[in-house]
Amino acid sequence: MIEALGSRLAKLDSYLTKVEGAHELIKSELEGKLSQLTSAKVDQKAHSEALPIAVQVGQAYRELALKEVQDLISQALTAVFERPYECKLTQSVKRGQPEVAITVVDDGREMDPVSSMGGGIVDVISLAMRVVVWTLMPNRTDGVIILDEPARLVNSDSSVRNLGSLLRLLSDALSVQFIVVTNRPSLSIGASRVFEVSKSGNESRVRQREEG
Repeated sequence: MIEALGSRLAKLDSYLTKVEGAHELIKSELEGKLSQLTSAKVDQKAHSEALPIAVQVGQAYRELALKEVQDLISQALTAVFERPYECKLTQSVKRGQPEVAITVVDDGREMDPVSSMGGGIVDVISLAMRVVVWTLMPNRTDGVIILDEPARLVNSDSSVRNLGSLLRLLSDALSVQFIVVTNRPSLSIGASRVFEVSKSGNESRVRQREEG
């Protein structure tokens, strides 16, 4: 499952390229319509034709983003917890602003991850969404993401180890470096380097843990 997630991440850029190509085509048509609106004689018919094109562009981006994000989160949850979870993102408009509700389907039941499921589920969803949003940013920040206790509420050591493997996969697939602060030793399974911090009196000491 972790390998399948890596494959989907690798294809993400190609999906975006296809949508951007469609966007450029629609944008060109839209600009042609809008140019008519700026002429001395505004044509009401041109306006009514241009508006649906603008709506189409926005809808295409929203549908692509929602589908890709919910599929990636689903695979991340399944990879970490070894259970066929399915993430569903439902978009609505409230007070003129789009909102997205997150539910998780487990054995046919739709549940609110915050109120009805363990905190570990929320930890993994938050991590996956953070990485996906970073991936989709048109102007990405430097390839470093700092995580503070990403597995704080993940219960079992096996799930924590799976999350460590997932972080390694994401790092390799997206060329991003994760700097992780954690007190869960199992999370370091995929780490290139591990530094242990201990405190003696008022002094903190840092040492690099030897591999193996």
